[in-house]
Amino acid sequence: MWIVKLSAQPLVIAHRGVPGLRLEHTRPSYDLAIDTGADYIEPDVVASRDGQLVVRHENEIGSTTDIADHPEFADRRTTKTVDGVEKDGWFTEDFTLEELKGLRVRERIPALRPHNSRFDGQFEIPALGEVIELARRLGVGLANVDTFAREHTIAETLQRSVLPGILPAIPGLDLAVSYLPATEGADVGGDWYDAFPVSRGRVGLVTGDVAGHNIASAAVMGQVRSVLRAYAMHRPHPGRVLQRTNTALVRLLPEALVSVVYAVLNPATGLLGYANAGHPPPIVITGTGETEYLDDTVGVMLGACTDARFTTGYRRLPPGTGLLCYTDGLIEHRNRDISEGLAALAETLHRSAGRSAEQTCATVQAALLGTAERADDVCLLAARLTG
Repeated sequence: MWIVKLSAQPLVIAHRGVPGLRLEHTRPSYDLAIDTGADYIEPDVVASRDGQLVVRHENEIGSTTDIADHPEFADRRTTKTVDGVEKDGWFTEDFTLEELKGLRVRERIPALRPHNSRFDGQFEIPALGEVIELARRLGVGLANVDTFAREHTIAETLQRSVLPGILPAIPGLDLAVSYLPATEGADVGGDWYDAFPVSRGRVGLVTGDVAGHNIASAAVMGQVRSVLRAYAMHRPHPGRVLQRTNTALVRLLPEALVSVVYAVLNPATGLLGYANAGHPPPIVITGTGETEYLDDTVGVMLGACTDARFTTGYRRLPPGTGLLCYTDGLIEHRNRDISEGLAALAETLHRSAGRSAEQTCATVQAALLGTAERADDVCLLAARLTG
């Protein structure tokens, strides 16, 4: 459980429930968090084989369930790479939701939390929909907010808390990010970036934006990020990941609208696959300064309709090529048309070819934003092949 100090009142975020007193990511852990005054509950999310989202610390469940006591699942034990580390055990993506529901949870760190072992075997793995319904029914997630300024602080705190603080180290790839909150007014949006290893040495790259500028947008952003990550770990194909994320969003958060770009890059081969859900197109910069917007895919905003279709585009990027993903606050401004913003971005990158990912973020930020007031948040995610 996290406690964030906001003036006289703290904001309590129950990450995994109350794992010091109950088994993490179980219904009793979330119940206790709510009963003891949590403002928010924050689950970790992974996917099952049939595409259902469940709440676990990670997709390897040998250390958090009684699966080792089920001889019918012995042949599914295997070794996989999780966040760049090889792990031996059983993985949620190899089981259906029905099979996962037949397991019972165990304490993940009994040496540190021995008192929790008395609950081993009592609770099932909750589905994400069950946790969201619990929060919705009991009013958690939007409680104890009584002033506009406080809402802004909470939203920005939530937003920054789910943005990755450390980028993955990927051989052959230079990565950099930048997040700039709005400076005009007190609104905070749901902009985010993400970068994470997926299978076969590839990396997943994401920028997204939840419609709206309030606490709800920031909270939805964290949930969508977790859902997309879970599906990407299961099967990283860009178009398919966005389609499954859209289906989950329509069912679980029907009021939400989200634009997002999701790309998968293989630094060893330079192969880039990408899909777009109503988001400003990523831009590629060659080592000689040629630029190209990747605007040849089909896809509407997540949450817009149940039968949305998302196509995947591909490019082969040579060494020295850069990729920039961003949110609309970079190119949109009340004094500048979006087409002018896109043209200015391409020209800036053309003049700054060959720079590192961090230098690219700084150059773009200075050229397009400067020191002027910003009415919207801005996220930048730059990648450059170094091999």
